[in-house]
Amino acid sequence: MKKIIFTLAIFILITSCTISILEPTPTLAPTRPPLPTTIRSTLPPPTATVILLPTLTQVLPTLTPAVKPLPTLDGLRGHERSFLPFVNQQQKWNEIAIISKKENFAPSIIKLKEGGYRIFWNDAPLKGVTSATSKDGITFVPDAGLRLLNSKQGDLDCIASHPWVVAMNDGYRMYYQGNADCDPRPNGQPVYRVFSAFSKDGMSFTREGMRIDIGNSTGLSGAAHGRILKLKDGSYRMYFSANFIGKEQPADVLGATSSDGLTWRLDARPILERAHDPTVIQIKEKIYIYTTFLGDNFVILESDDGYEFTPTTWVNFYDKSGKRLEEFGDADILQLPDGRLLIYGSGKGSPGLGIYEVSK
Repeated sequence: MKKIIFTLAIFILITSCTISILEPTPTLAPTRPPLPTTIRSTLPPPTATVILLPTLTQVLPTLTPAVKPLPTLDGLRGHERSFLPFVNQQQKWNEIAIISKKENFAPSIIKLKEGGYRIFWNDAPLKGVTSATSKDGITFVPDAGLRLLNSKQGDLDCIASHPWVVAMNDGYRMYYQGNADCDPRPNGQPVYRVFSAFSKDGMSFTREGMRIDIGNSTGLSGAAHGRILKLKDGSYRMYFSANFIGKEQPADVLGATSSDGLTWRLDARPILERAHDPTVIQIKEKIYIYTTFLGDNFVILESDDGYEFTPTTWVNFYDKSGKRLEEFGDADILQLPDGRLLIYGSGKGSPGLGIYEVSK
């Protein structure tokens, strides 16, 4: 009897352990990985669609067609266009005339209210901005005197250059590049800001003050070569060379907006990085920026509204001998009454400021 009881006890013990072992493990809810932090929300929204290129030391996120990082500017000559691979159109512009000496560059040409044209340009020997007048936009007669004289030592616009003149209801406003360094050296660092001056007759200009400052208020270490266009809504857009604090050069093309042409609000991001010295023209409903990209390229950008631009076309310039001009820049563009387009500018080895027309 004891043996039977002992055997029964052992059986009960084994059975209870088996039941305990076979009980199912509770199902756990799957763990979700933490959501990524949204970095973009901490950035100011851009005011325009931009073409973002990599900096020279860091590859930026790709927001537009992929571009290659620029490790250094050394040794890139002949390969710079590969960094805008989606630009596949080209234009050829041929020299038709040389209208001034080498010292006259960075032109701005306007149609005068009384008819004809006036071109404004740098004039280092005369220490300021001078001009010439034309009936047809091709043959020019120099105007007497200076339109704007360099300022004095200690002024932020000690050297005045790179004019851009806009016709206003009551006269003409000249935007210009001011250099605080009165004695620039070949390897020195210029200190550029954008200023303006006003004239009732387009000949005698009076300084108005600074339009684009540099420093912590703007985040810029340089602001130069401003070109202005009035939009159909009455506001103004400026396109200029902008150097950002802490960012390697060359400059970027940055936009700014104004309701009166005097007080400007900068765009959050550049229109085109690694580009500089733009000019702008409106033809019908399209707005075009012509600008230098990196060291030896000239590119056209197109826009429907003056804010969102797309690079579309490379431009090559040739002198009368058929030689391609390197480093062409500091240009302006004019549309004649018959629809022809003329570009005024110069390149490496140019004998002076020239006029160029697109090859048909």
